[in-house]
Amino acid sequence: MVFTAILARKLPISDFGILSIVGVVGNFATLLTTAGFSVKTLRSENVSDNDCQQAFLLNVIVGIVSATGLFILGYLSYDIWGDLRIKNIFYIGSVVFFMSAASLQSKSYIEHELKFKLLTVIELASVLVSIGVGVLLYLEEYYLESIVILTYTRITVCSIGYFFVSSWKPRFCGFQSSAVQDFRDGVSVGVHNWLNYGARNIDKLLISRVFGLTQLGFYENAYRFLLFPITNLRAPIARVLLPTLAKSKLAQDRSKIYLKYHVVVCSTIIPLMVCLGIHADYIVSLVLGNGWDKTAQIFKWFSVIGVIQPVVTLTGVVILASGDMKKYRNWGASYAVFSVLSYIVGTASDDVIGVAVTYTIFNILSANYFVKTALCSSGISRKPFWSIYITCLLIALAISGGLYKFPLNDNPLIYAPLGGLISLILCFSIHRKRLMTP
Repeated sequence: MVFTAILARKLPISDFGILSIVGVVGNFATLLTTAGFSVKTLRSENVSDNDCQQAFLLNVIVGIVSATGLFILGYLSYDIWGDLRIKNIFYIGSVVFFMSAASLQSKSYIEHELKFKLLTVIELASVLVSIGVGVLLYLEEYYLESIVILTYTRITVCSIGYFFVSSWKPRFCGFQSSAVQDFRDGVSVGVHNWLNYGARNIDKLLISRVFGLTQLGFYENAYRFLLFPITNLRAPIARVLLPTLAKSKLAQDRSKIYLKYHVVVCSTIIPLMVCLGIHADYIVSLVLGNGWDKTAQIFKWFSVIGVIQPVVTLTGVVILASGDMKKYRNWGASYAVFSVLSYIVGTASDDVIGVAVTYTIFNILSANYFVKTALCSSGISRKPFWSIYITCLLIALAISGGLYKFPLNDNPLIYAPLGGLISLILCFSIHRKRLMTP
């Protein structure tokens, strides 16, 4: 996010449109490498070496396919977009994504052993190294490339770290008789991830065609504001929740565990997103500088999604932990179809903000349906789920909204984060008993 703030003052807005296209294709390649063949490792209490070897081989095969596809797209990219920088970025990415696929089983085994401190050390080291590389490229005035290579460096360092730290080591062997079922389960998870990712990113391709790269640049940076808290708060929680939930045999235990994590998500993300949404004009201007007013307008709508989507999508972990891969795939497919329809309706408007509006309305109307579907037969009641959510939302709106309407001083840099902090403390205080329940 820091690099985005710096580059917003250096790059033309249309270059952020190019970054968006590169990100969509590159991240989809990453998803191809994480098809879901290692999920069995995460949700099994006892996993054999043969299971790990099979998952490793399947991941490598998909990684080769993904890397090859990205390399070919890089070869064709100049004819499509007319920018040599995209071509070179795709070439480098093809190698990086193969490494990511090859190290995925090692990462899953570390998570299976609940060694999250090791993962934190690896990922912290990757961030520090990638920042160093990004700064060097920036100083050499490779502005566009610096933010992409920063991401590639982080993925590379993580891949190497996972491989060397994991107590399980790969060896090449033949497939076992259970490989077919493992392949089917992996594809089911992969289809969910691919459809979900495609549904969340096809809007960028549509916007680039309908409204142009400059409007996509406004939209892309608003989307970055949305993803930043989701990626850094919800994703780590989901990673810990999956193996913990999968190892719980009793429905009552699963309910207690899930609702604890639900309290953490609601008490952190909701106050943060409400605060960011209310103060969007000031925060976007502070981070990106002048000329990004439309990004602020778009983000006001996205902040509503940020209050809903992380909480709703976390329920998908419940399905994944249960091992019902078919239900998980269908759950994701439903979300994907309706998301795409909302984008198509949005592009019929005369402004890119219309896409944000229709996507927000879809998330509001569909929230209860997806929660109900995910929690059905899980033993987790929707009543405490929504009770926790509504409590945190009302507190955040009251505190942040009150400070916005009646500011303590003339400096939003002081009272804006104060509202989010007070809301967070109150949410945790109200639900502390549930958090302390053994």
